[in-house]
Amino acid sequence: MPFRTDINGLRALAVLAVVLYHFDVFGFQGGFIGVDIFFVISGFLMTRIIVEKQMENRFSFTQFMAARAVRILPALAVCCALLLAAGWLYVPPADYQALGKHAFSAITFSSNFVFKDEDGYFDALSHDKWLLHTWSLSVEFQFYLILPFILALAFRFADRPRRVILATLCALGGISLIASILTSREHSSFAFYLLPARMWEFILGGLVYGFAPVFAPTINKHGKAFFYAGLLLIAAGLAFTDANTVWPGTMALLPVIGTCAIIAANRHHPLFDNLPMQKIGIWSYSIYLWHWPVTVALRYGMRHEDPVWIAAGIALSVLAGYVSYRFVETPAREQLKSGNRKPLIRYTALAALTLAAAGGIYVSQGLPLRANADVARIESVIPQNAVRKDNGICQKTRHGFSAACKDMAHPAFILWGDSHAGAVHEAVRGSAAQHLPQKGDGILFTNNCPPLETGYLSSKKKGRACPDSFRSLLAQIEQSPPDTPVIAVFRASYYIRGYNESPKKSVKLYYTDIDLPETQAAREKLFAERFAQTLCKVAQTGRPVYALAPVPEMGIDVPKTMSRQRMLGKALPVIGIDEAAYHKRHDLVRGALHSAAQNCGITVLDPVPYFCADGFCAGVQAENPLYYDDDHLSTFGNAQIRPLFDKVFQPRAD
Repeated sequence: MPFRTDINGLRALAVLAVVLYHFDVFGFQGGFIGVDIFFVISGFLMTRIIVEKQMENRFSFTQFMAARAVRILPALAVCCALLLAAGWLYVPPADYQALGKHAFSAITFSSNFVFKDEDGYFDALSHDKWLLHTWSLSVEFQFYLILPFILALAFRFADRPRRVILATLCALGGISLIASILTSREHSSFAFYLLPARMWEFILGGLVYGFAPVFAPTINKHGKAFFYAGLLLIAAGLAFTDANTVWPGTMALLPVIGTCAIIAANRHHPLFDNLPMQKIGIWSYSIYLWHWPVTVALRYGMRHEDPVWIAAGIALSVLAGYVSYRFVETPAREQLKSGNRKPLIRYTALAALTLAAAGGIYVSQGLPLRANADVARIESVIPQNAVRKDNGICQKTRHGFSAACKDMAHPAFILWGDSHAGAVHEAVRGSAAQHLPQKGDGILFTNNCPPLETGYLSSKKKGRACPDSFRSLLAQIEQSPPDTPVIAVFRASYYIRGYNESPKKSVKLYYTDIDLPETQAAREKLFAERFAQTLCKVAQTGRPVYALAPVPEMGIDVPKTMSRQRMLGKALPVIGIDEAAYHKRHDLVRGALHSAAQNCGITVLDPVPYFCADGFCAGVQAENPLYYDDDHLSTFGNAQIRPLFDKVFQPRAD
């Protein structure tokens, strides 16, 4: 099979786009499309390999998968093994447990399923996962398992297999593309990580091979136009996509069709036919494999925003890719071609040992005995979120009431909000128990909705539940005694200002009864007005209404940043934000709260005096993290604002 420099150049383009995107290099906000380019290339090459060997009656599924395993597994096993070894020394238990889980899933080519059920690919929390990028290898390997059977059936049961193959691929590709478009908005993790919504990208690559004889005259005549059109589409994908783009969806057609056009053109071009691009293309898999751990290492060392360190990280990624290609990929592949099975056996054994180690690390919760007592103390706050969601809490969500709510006719309070309400539930519950022990527990009324009567996130189909949820809240309040306090706690600024921890990712807020204004200033004004009106709507029930002003948001995971620095032998970092930055982000919401206080008598609870002093809002007090991530209060943080909620219950206790 002749070596194609254009395809190798596409590999270089793809890996450079991904690397520069992950290192936050300006102009590559859509660099994640490099993965889509890789998928198309794989679809083209694998379809060609299988079909040509089937036509010669010498296709072997075992040999095919062995070749794919030797291509992927050796470098992957070495990468995982080295990360686990380095993690023993430098990675704190919570992260090390996650690394063990992710290494196990990476080597078994199931990591896309694991990451689907965790944070989204573009979420800030995903940036700390050492093997996040292996999701694409899992998708690719799963495609390798399926494609031979699809094509083999056509050869076995059809007189004209090429036509059947093309028809089958067109049908499957069309179904997959429709699934991708339909699920990308509502079920973004499914569409991003799983093969059913990604298969069309591989299949379009296969169709380029399948239809090549049909369109050969046209392509030969207009090959140059095909090539430049493909480049233009890929460039458009880079320019017009970012972390806020619904992906893969329809926008993924830009890089996918662009890649198909370049492969179909089959032309030499100076952009690709030069030594640097050809070398990077040859090393592309190993560069891809190592660049992401380098970015995570920079985050661990808190150097990920330093231009010098970023440049060094990119250079190190390329160097590591070369070393991996030269000393791992190449020997394994060449020895297998010569009939020597030892490299496959050797790397399979390494993978098996790494699997065993990864499983042990995960089961042992990251081997906490490696860490000192300081790290253990800091990390003890991380699982608190899960503890707060146990069945001992009376909680109302979109799924209904928890078992603890049974027979609760007279709740001590109704705590209404989003995840920030859950984060302060400990303080509210403790204060109520102290001052109103005869009342018992209260209700935690949470949902994934903004603090607006008619507001919702994402699509209207999904958002229709938010107005219903608000009506359910009002009904619950009406059923409660007249003196039941309603405490509103929201991460309200998030709904209009986006993620403090992921500034490049926005939040899509809509209304059921009005179109969004065109300008950001008008949208902010509308949000503030509607927020105040919603609080007043609750106050009209006659119940006392309290609203917690926004807590400071740190922008980084506080306990993990602390534990990582201590694990590296460094002093605890100063974590916090300027109070001016707090007010810049939250004064819109604070203004809405005070407007509701003036217009309908709600009481505003201000956490700023408990966290901010001398113009600085701390994320740590007395070497204890105030948060269990970047913006949700820990048990220690709850203790600091407990006096705020004492104000809610003390007057009625006298």
